[in-house]
Formats: sequence, C-alpha cells, structure tokens
Amino acid sequence: MSDEIEQLIHSHTGVVVVQITEPVLETDQPMDWVATEIRQWRSDASVVQVVLSLHREWALRYRVHGSPCTLVFRHGELCLRVKGRFGRERLRAALERAGLLDLS
Repeated sequence: MSDEIEQLIHSHTGVVVVQITEPVLETDQPMDWVATEIRQWRSDASVVQVVLSLHREWALRYRVHGSPCTLVFRHGELCLRVKGRFGRERLRAALERAGLLDLS
C-alpha cells in the first residue's frame, strides 16, 4: 500500500491529506470529521487513512515518529504536517498558514 500512497500523492492534481493513526491506542480515535471538513474547504482533496504500524517505513520518510499525525501534500510535495489531535479551528489555521485555503 505504501507504493499506492506515493502514487496517489504524486499523481493527484489537488491536495492529498494523509491521516496517520494507530488504532490500538486509546488516543487515536477516528478523526473522520477531518475528511468532511477538508472536502468542504477544498473540493479537490483526497483523504487517505494510514495505520502507522503497517507503514512505519513510509511514515519515517516524512519524519512521522508517532500518531496521530496529519500530512498534507500538494503537487507531490509535503506542504503541511500537523502532529497530535486537533480541532476544526487548528486545522483551518494550519491550512491557511500553508496557503491551502483560499478565503477570498
């Protein structure tokens, strides 16, 4: 699956949001709301869920050492990394800082 993730990241014309979690940890409760919110703000977004223990080598390439962590790619390049759990406002602010939200 790591190759499939890379292929999506490099071929997608919009943004790719990768949510890295570890379901066996209590703190890694599903963050399905992230996909819904991002799709409301960016219609060109694809959201992928990745289990850290199954894709540790892939995650380490992007300096992910723990979960949860959210990576956002645009044009095949990592443009945002948000570590830990977060709410809607923190996500929106991070996307704005990274130039991924056009509020005009």
